[in-house]
Parts: sequence; C-alpha cells; structure tokens
Amino acid sequence: YVLRSIPTTTTVIVGAAIYLWSTTTGSGTGIFALANGSSLMARLIYNGTGRFSILNSSNTILGTSDNVTTFNTGVWNYIEWKMQVADSITANSCVVRVNGVEVLNLPAGTDTRYSTQDTTITGVRIGGYTSSINNIYGANAYTDDFYICSVTGSSPTDFLGDIRVDTLLPTADGTYNDGVPSTGTDSWSILDTVPPVYTQYVSLTNTGEKESLQFGNLSPITSQTIYGIQVDMASSKSDAGTKIVAPLALSNAVLGEGANSTLATSYFFATGIFATDPNTSTAWDESGVNAAEFGIVIK
Repeated sequence: YVLRSIPTTTTVIVGAAIYLWSTTTGSGTGIFALANGSSLMARLIYNGTGRFSILNSSNTILGTSDNVTTFNTGVWNYIEWKMQVADSITANSCVVRVNGVEVLNLPAGTDTRYSTQDTTITGVRIGGYTSSINNIYGANAYTDDFYICSVTGSSPTDFLGDIRVDTLLPTADGTYNDGVPSTGTDSWSILDTVPPVYTQYVSLTNTGEKESLQFGNLSPITSQTIYGIQVDMASSKSDAGTKIVAPLALSNAVLGEGANSTLATSYFFATGIFATDPNTSTAWDESGVNAAEFGIVIK
C-alpha cells in the first residue's frame, strides 16, 4: 500500500493507474482511502461486479455507480476520485472517474461527514479499509502514475486525467558541489539507487550549502503537458539541533527553491514540487526538464 501525508484540506483529488488481478469479496476491494491522522474519513471501493461506491468512515454507502463496462480486472485502468468531506457538499465535489469517464457524482447537499467527525483530510492511501485507517481491506494489485491535487491554490486544481509519471535518476554531478560523498569523489554515483542505500550519502553541513545533480532525459513527449517536477530527497540529520533543507531546481542558471523540510535523525523523503520552470515562470517543456539540474540546499 501507499500512504501519503498531505497539507490539511477538506477536498482532495487523487488518481492512479491500477491493475487489479484479483479482488476481495464481502465489503469490496479498496481503491483509495482518506484519513485524518489515524482516523478513516472516507473510502472508494470496487464491489467486484462492475460498480464503484463511496463510503463514509462508518462504512455507510453514500453513492454507487452504474455498471462500469470499461473497467476490467487483469488490465490497467486509470481511476480518479475527487472527495469533499462536509455536512453539505457543493456540486461536483465528490466525483469518480474511470479511464477518463465520470461514473459517479454525488449530488450537492450530500452529507459525507459522519456524525461529529472532523472534516479535514491529512492523508491519502492507495488501498481500502474496514473501520480503521490502519487495516487494509484491499486487493492484489499493481499501482503506477499516482497523483494528488488540491482544489485551491495554483494550478492544477482539478482532474489531470490519464497521466504518466516518469522517474529520473542522477547521471552526473551538477553546478553546485558543496557536499562531501561518503565514498569516492562523485556524488551522483552514490545517489542513483532505488531504493536509496543509506550507507552511501552526501553530507552537507552549513547553511547555504547546495548540491545539484544532472538527471537522465524524459521519455519522448508529443503534445503533452508537464504538470510539474517533484524532487524527492532521502534526508536525515546526524546531530542535535534544527536542520532545515529545501529542494532546488537550476534551469538556465536561474535557481528556484521549494518548500522547507525539517530533518529528523532517521531518514525520510523530503519532497518539493516545481510546477513551473524557474527560468521561464511557465510550465516546463521537455527540453527544459532535460537541461535542468535538481538537488538540495541547507537553509
């Protein structure tokens, strides 16, 4: 399963390519679930007979789709869900789409909140639940091309459709080389493994120090939108005191920095999203991504 913490919100959009090669029976196959801390807020299930249902935290069914003839097990499908938790939802705020087609839309005024439960969402998980956010009630499945969107702030704030997520790994050191590799002289060659090898690392110490890397090229893109670049930094600190890092993007000598993350003594992924190219302040294009460097800065 995948569990992702998100900034507090009352409405979230989530999408993923999902390949179900078997399903559960009884309460249905869990596709997505929303959480507030350890509390279940809502979930989306596939009932095994071609229909999708939205449930609140007490497992009350809020709505069920008609038979979705375009959805089949044993093949890839792209499933998207927009969900608002409220006493009375607004129009088009609780919607399910399968392979780009809307299959369920709860009517305005529906109460999706259970009793006096909080309405805020702080986490998204692929996989469903029984009565607890910690109990998976899911399926045998593969998942790919996962995204989460807010409905407020800068674009995108709505469904993205059937998207592709490319993973790019370091191929060379970049412009900024303030870090000290744990072995050898090249930073990139010890940072290009998935999952990370935590005994191999690049150490930075002082505020303002930066490490940037060149990455492999995107797979060729034809007439498609690049919605953003997410920089994932497996990071930790090794001593007492506060240490803060931020992701960086270097495009045509223009430096952009993402949101700060406070480090802990155990590794975690500090992430940052660059929705636009720092050099142009507009959406990324393929050549811009391929030429850019990405990395980390000590704040």
